[in-house]
Parts: sequence; C-alpha cells; structure tokens
Amino acid sequence: MNFKFNYLLILAFFALLSFNSCQDEVLEVTETDEETLIAPNSTLANLMQYTVTNDGSVDNIMDNSNCFSVNLPVTIIVNDITVTINTLEDLELIEDIFDEFDYDDDVLEFLFPITIILNDYETIVIENEDQLETFIETCDNDDDDVIECIDFQYPISFSIYNTDFQVIDTVVIESDEQLYEFLENLQNENDEAVLASLNFPVTMVYANGNTVEVNNNTELQAAIQEAGDDCDDDDEEDDCTEEEIDAYLTECHWNIINFNGDDNFINKDIYFYNNGSLEIYSENNVIATGNWSTSTSNQVVILTLSELTMFDGDLGGEWYVYECDDDRFKFTREPGTIESYIIIERECNDQSDCSVAEIQEELKECKWYLGTDLVDGNGPLMFTEDGVKLNGNVIGGWNLALIEGYIYLTLDLSGDYMNISKEWKLVECDDDDRLEFVSGDYTLVLEQECESENGCTEQELDSYLMEFECYWVAVSVDGSNVYDDYAIQFNDNQDLLIEGGGANYFGTWSTSGNPADGVFLTISQLENNFSPLNGQWRVVECGSDRIVLVNGDHEMVIEKECP
Repeated sequence: MNFKFNYLLILAFFALLSFNSCQDEVLEVTETDEETLIAPNSTLANLMQYTVTNDGSVDNIMDNSNCFSVNLPVTIIVNDITVTINTLEDLELIEDIFDEFDYDDDVLEFLFPITIILNDYETIVIENEDQLETFIETCDNDDDDVIECIDFQYPISFSIYNTDFQVIDTVVIESDEQLYEFLENLQNENDEAVLASLNFPVTMVYANGNTVEVNNNTELQAAIQEAGDDCDDDDEEDDCTEEEIDAYLTECHWNIINFNGDDNFINKDIYFYNNGSLEIYSENNVIATGNWSTSTSNQVVILTLSELTMFDGDLGGEWYVYECDDDRFKFTREPGTIESYIIIERECNDQSDCSVAEIQEELKECKWYLGTDLVDGNGPLMFTEDGVKLNGNVIGGWNLALIEGYIYLTLDLSGDYMNISKEWKLVECDDDDRLEFVSGDYTLVLEQECESENGCTEQELDSYLMEFECYWVAVSVDGSNVYDDYAIQFNDNQDLLIEGGGANYFGTWSTSGNPADGVFLTISQLENNFSPLNGQWRVVECGSDRIVLVNGDHEMVIEKECP
C-alpha cells in the first residue's frame, strides 16, 4: 500500500483548526502495523467521511434539497406567517403551520440573503429566490453518501506517524466538520508520506441514543456499515405501531382540531384511559362517555370508538390511522382515502406553565373560595402543612400528585365539605388566582383571595423600600437574627445591594400585586449565605419602618434604620 499525502498541508490544516499538538519533535517509536492506519481512499476512510458529511436532508421541509442545509438562524414566511428558525427543533413550527389546514396551498419564502452549507461544509451566500432555485436544480440530491444513523462521540484523536512509524503529532478532533476536513486532506495523496491512525477506544452514538464502543478499525467499519443498513430500513418505516399509538393516546388528552373540514367538534377534548374507557369534554364538562380499543389489519392500525353516549353516528366505529405522530393523529373512515377524516392534537397539563410544585406553593399562599354544586358552603379554605383549614380548624387532608402526565388534587374532608372528598384532575391553571378541576361529571373551581392586613399598596411599598437616606435590616428570618449586621439597599434600578463584613453582595428586587389580592416583594440572584432570601415574599404587615413578609412556611421581618 502507498499511504502518501502532503505533510505540510496537513500540518497547516492542524494549526488552522487549533488542534492540540503534543510536541514539535518525534515523540516515540511504535511497533504499529499498516492495519491500524486509516488508509486514504479505503473503505473505512470513506465510511467515516460519509458519517460526518453535512446532512442536507435534515431541513428539507425548508429547501427540499439533500445536497445542502440552510445556516441557522434564518427568517422565513410560511403561509403569510413570519417565523425565525433558530434550531432544527424549530422546524416543527413549519410543519404545524402546514398541517393547520388540509386543502390549502402551503407556501414558504426565505428572507434573503441566506447562507447554505454544502455536504462538504463549504458555505455559499444566496442572494435571492432565483439563485436558490438554480442551485437546487443543478445540485445532486442523491444522499447515498450520507450515513445519518450513527455519529462519533467527541473528542477523538489521531496519531500522526512518519514513514518510520514514529509519532510526530497527536491531533484532537472536536466536531464532524473538523473530522470531515481531516479525512478530506488525508484522501489527497501527494509526495510526502505521513500516516494517521485513530486512537481507540472510540464511542459511536446511534440515532436512538444507544452507544457502542469500538476498539479497532474492523469493529469501527462494522458499526458504521450496520448503522447505514439500519438507517435505510428506518427511512421506510414511518408508521406507528399499535403499542405506540396506545401509549400516545393515554399519555395526555387530545383536542379535536378538524372533523371533515367543518367545526362541529372544534375544541372538544377526548380523554383516552388505560382501562379502555373514554370521556369527551366541552369547556371542561363531560358531554359524552364511551369505550375505545386498537387493532391491526393488513399492517394498518385501527382505532375503534364504541358505546358513545353522544355523537355515535359521527365519531363511533372504526377509524384507520392515516398519519401518526406523538402529538398529532389523522384518522380516516376508509384506508387510503381522506373523504371522511378526523384530526386530533395532544394537550398535556404537565407541558403548560403549571407544575405540582408551583400549584402546591400557590395553594398554601392565601385562602381559597369554592365554586361547586357539591357543597352549600364556599369556604374559604386554607391549604396548610397541617391540612385543610376552615375558620382556623383542620377539617381534613389534601395532596397533590402527577399521575400519567396530569396534576391531581386529592381531598379527604369532613363535615359540610365531605362531598368534595374526591380525586380532582387539574384542567385549568392559567390564571394566578384561579384553578379549575374535574372529577367525573363534577367541576371544582378554587379562587384565591390574599389580604394585605393594613392596605399597603405596591406603590407605598416601593416608596418605603427606596428611601435612600436610610437602609433596611433583616432583623429576623425564621426567628434568627443571622442577617441583622447587614445593611440592605433597594435601589431604583431594581438592583439590590447588601453591605456588611467588609464585602458587598448583589441581587435584584421587584414588587407586584394590590391590597385585595396581596402585595409581594420578589428577591432574586442572591448567592451563597444570602440565597435563603430569594423568592416571592407576600407582605403581611406593611409600614414605613417595619415590614413583615412570608414565603410559604418562612417569615422575614425587615426594619428601617436611618443614620
């Protein structure tokens, strides 16, 4: 074999990419043989280069071309909607707009100029639509030389030898582009003989996240070849299995966004339960129940809706899966046709702005009035560490939990409120002072009321805190005076300065709220020993020289001192 390429070119290339050179002179003499080397134009060298070639197919929804990708970020207009694509994940925004209507003409326009990246990482600036169309027409869209389903885990390194098998350099590779250019230079044989071998072990990452460690050239070549074969198979298998559809349907609830092109069922929600039952909601009220199941016929998954108490003529019966994704399904009455169809999209409570921790803290902040047909009284109730209180007396317990992606409030109450002792599913939490739950056919609404004892407004609190001739001292935090040697200054640019012990500490502050719903002081970005002061503190006592605040179970008292 003849392993030759330009030695000076390779060294210049190493310097350009800021590779790590171990030393400038010969490092060692090895007993390596030619089988450990990456031979120019060998099967292994080509497979490695195919693996790190820039995959132009990843953004085909924008350019429909495999021979280049569009450099991000890029701004586009999709069906008259302007969208900025910052990452590959943002491409889903385009798909969502395309999928909004089934029979419209989808149009995507770039705001030029844009930069495209070829398979070999060369970049080209495209000034207008004509240039782009010309480039697409003339480029070769055959992506057989791109292996998409396996990647190198970086960093990796190569040992560089001279013809006497002496190590003259070690090159560290940090990215696909660096490895592509390294291999490209390796392929260009010339008069100077410089040899390269990959330093094992090397970890390869499959598209599904699994990894494999390879320890020599033979194992590396086999891993890439097998991944390439699997990749071809994956491209042909885009349909969901029956098991996947069952998992998707029960993970969250689903909103009907289209039924035969009309709006008869728009904004109605379907809940698919693991026991095979279902509920259809409209405006958070159950309007129909029934059963569901899946089956497979001729490799097509069928969803069957049965025993519906309403809409059986429209929704009942067999629906064939026409399009399948984890967050969007399209079903048709007949396989291969779209004359009668239904489109549903996933909605998950745990993907909203709410979380169990946030709801738990919100419930404990203030008192809550009830809205429900199950009890005559409307509270107010207090959710405390000791349980649910009414007029200061504990009347039962409460618990929050996340079950199959939904937040549930479990109440176990006595007396006049025994009838709401149920497991309540959270269905609305967008407002800071209103929570809505459902349990079967019943609805429970909780509305928050926070009181400021002496009517301190946000503006009054601001004026008290920002009296610049004075400063504030945290005389008590949970009964401790650990901070009473530090002066706290609330500046008008929302900066918070704490002075003491010969040092300065910085954070931010803000106020919000009103006397009816509660006034709050929010402190953030304090670090180290002062981090316990961070958080949203509700004002429970407000005066020009003394303020009492609570945050969950914590209490802080600050007092003004004027030199």
